[in-house]
Amino acid sequence: MGWAFHGTAGPEWLARAAALSLALSLVAAAGLFPYLQPVDLDEPASYSYLAWSGFFAPALALTLPFRLLQGLTPSQATVFGATLVGLGLLNLSWGVVGAWRTKTDTEAWRCSFLADWGLVLVGVGLFQPEGFAAAYLALLSIVLVRLPLYLWARPALLLRESPAVRGTVSVIVAVLLAGAAPFSGFPVRLLLLQAATRTSWPLAVLLLAGMVLWVAHSLRLARTVDAARGRSALGLWLTVVISLGLGMFSGTIRAAAGL
Repeated sequence: MGWAFHGTAGPEWLARAAALSLALSLVAAAGLFPYLQPVDLDEPASYSYLAWSGFFAPALALTLPFRLLQGLTPSQATVFGATLVGLGLLNLSWGVVGAWRTKTDTEAWRCSFLADWGLVLVGVGLFQPEGFAAAYLALLSIVLVRLPLYLWARPALLLRESPAVRGTVSVIVAVLLAGAAPFSGFPVRLLLLQAATRTSWPLAVLLLAGMVLWVAHSLRLARTVDAARGRSALGLWLTVVISLGLGMFSGTIRAAAGL
């Protein structure tokens, strides 16, 4: 419906309705609906929301807004951006609180994906270079860091055992998942706060509160990552190195992507 009325001659309210429809479609398809289905650990990982998280949703989140920016009027851009920011904050709060308070580790992982998508949606909705860069880096982190970590955690989740890993490895993974420097989540948070401060300082305060609450569930998720030896250990440390690379060379990655 949004595409049908987008760019057509008509009253202003119809143009705004088209922008609202497109924003709601993006949120539902990429940042919300895939994570509301029940998680069945007995099915292959490729059948769950992971395939959508890793391939379809990032492509949709990156291409649709850039296509729309070419033809949005100022009033349409306001509606589109405000919808993404508002629902992004909902995803973020739902994700961090749910991952902290839920009873099962499986649900905690699913909520953590919601929180990540909340950051992406807010970044896109701000319509600023720093916001788009933050969304791009967050999507890379979802695909290259969070998804592999979830797959390392999956054996422990299947056995309903937690914690699976203790000690130094657990602490490192917890710091990584919390978005601390110098890992991949830190430039995402820094860029988002810069863009939000330029737009509205109350928005920056809400984002900062969500980022602080994020720390509460990071250790819980880290303890489920079962990759202590063999090829699993190699894969885990490779994921940690990738996260370090995304965090330390975020400027180079942004430049390569034209952001």
